[in-house]
Amino acid sequence: MKDFEIYDNGRKESLRSFSKVSSNPAAPQTAVTSALPVLYSNRPDANGTAQSATASAPGSSTILLLDPTSLSFADLSHAREQIRKFLDGVPPSEPVGLYVRTGSSFNILNEETTNHAALVSALDKWIPSAQDLARAQEAEVRNRQQFDTVNSPSDMQYVNGNNGGMASLTPPSATPWSMDIPGGGTSSSVDPKMMKEGSDPARETMAALIAIAAHMNSIPGHKDLVWVASDNALANWTDQAAGNDKGPNTIGRFAIPTQEALNDAHVSLYPLDASQLETAATDASLQNNSVQLNPAIQGLDGHADLEAQEATTTDGRAAAQMRQDLHAVQPAIQQLAQATGGRSFPRADNIIGDLSSVVQEGHASYLLSFSPDIQPDNQYHRLTVTVPSRRGIVLRYRAGYLYKKEPFTLRDRLTQALWQPQDESEIGLSAHWDHASQGAAISLSIAGSDIGLVQEGDLWTDKLDIFLVQRDDTGTRAQAKEQTLALNLKPATYQKILQDGIPFAEYFEHKQNFGTARIIVVDENSGRMGSVTLPVILERASQ
Repeated sequence: MKDFEIYDNGRKESLRSFSKVSSNPAAPQTAVTSALPVLYSNRPDANGTAQSATASAPGSSTILLLDPTSLSFADLSHAREQIRKFLDGVPPSEPVGLYVRTGSSFNILNEETTNHAALVSALDKWIPSAQDLARAQEAEVRNRQQFDTVNSPSDMQYVNGNNGGMASLTPPSATPWSMDIPGGGTSSSVDPKMMKEGSDPARETMAALIAIAAHMNSIPGHKDLVWVASDNALANWTDQAAGNDKGPNTIGRFAIPTQEALNDAHVSLYPLDASQLETAATDASLQNNSVQLNPAIQGLDGHADLEAQEATTTDGRAAAQMRQDLHAVQPAIQQLAQATGGRSFPRADNIIGDLSSVVQEGHASYLLSFSPDIQPDNQYHRLTVTVPSRRGIVLRYRAGYLYKKEPFTLRDRLTQALWQPQDESEIGLSAHWDHASQGAAISLSIAGSDIGLVQEGDLWTDKLDIFLVQRDDTGTRAQAKEQTLALNLKPATYQKILQDGIPFAEYFEHKQNFGTARIIVVDENSGRMGSVTLPVILERASQ
């Protein structure tokens, strides 16, 4: 602990605690242990992990997030085979999970487990949706320029390896159906293929990552999230954008909320580019070695033929392919990964090796904490961690945090408790799923010593407002049910709940597309608040 130094906006802080994230292997699942309920708590143990009903959960796990909306069919097949081989060779005690991105949300093929055969089986049975495959193919067509013609002379600036970036060379036209669009051709002639050129799927993925963080916050320990995608999502294609899509890449403005959500849920992000190098720029379905101007467009005005000749090269596809092969993971995503303690993997020729290195890094994780010596200021604070006494050590850690001021009103506190990734812990809570005759029920235990019971005569009294909230997978919608628990306790009961806690159970009716359940408890006497989050998908999988 004395070797580490931490700085908050350049101010040296005193370390409050230091511990190694547990790398003890999880006990293999058996028919007995898998049937026991998992206990979720807002009061983690010293190792940073919540307790199950019988044993400690693993301190670190690896979650693989497949992105079929960006991977071509060939790249997706290759990635699946590499993941299958990785699962066959990963140490038997290593917890691994398998998720799939679906637009701005995600599905869980298999939650983290040491049963790697179950993961392989889930991967083999999974069939990507036709919509996801179509989206990936559409991205491939426009980014690899797998089309023969475009409908505007100005669009020729953005194909065949040209840089584009200039305003349209076409002079204003007097044609009634023509309207100038900055950075592209006219509204009547801009090719739809080109209008989508440069679209940025990574921005939509930020919403999915926030939803995943909200879900993972209820999973104990540190999580390494490997986002297996292609350069269609990871690279910045705006240098080839045309028409209305031309302009600055705006993914950066989504990075801070995503970064905060991942950090608060103890998730490190590892974007991995699984796209393969293209072996040929032209296939049998294409007529020319270069993208050409649509013959039906040529000759509409006196500038079209000249402009098309200037922009066309004899082997434009080869030039474009060379530029596309150089597309790296864009800086905004690289910085997002680094800000969560992860790193990005460029175009991968050794996916198995890259995944294995993530697992090894998870075994070298430490938990450091400190208390800022200034009041909250609603500003972003940058963190720096050093080990002055040792040279040559590469440290990866969260880049900073948003030091929020505490809300004043109960309404604002409830809103914060509902949507923030981490749970409130003023009142200790633990909960687990129970099977009910129809569906499931949540069994909750409330720490009696944390609430403000007041003695009135022979009784100890208080009121607890309990909110059962279901949050959707995107983290944008929620449904809540409120109950009030009135406490009028005799002395013997009062002593018992101080020791054992206050039990509470509620039937749970799952709503479709709602991925997490959060219970919020508000103590009317003291004003204290506590919350605990349970993943709904885990409950469904256990049935």
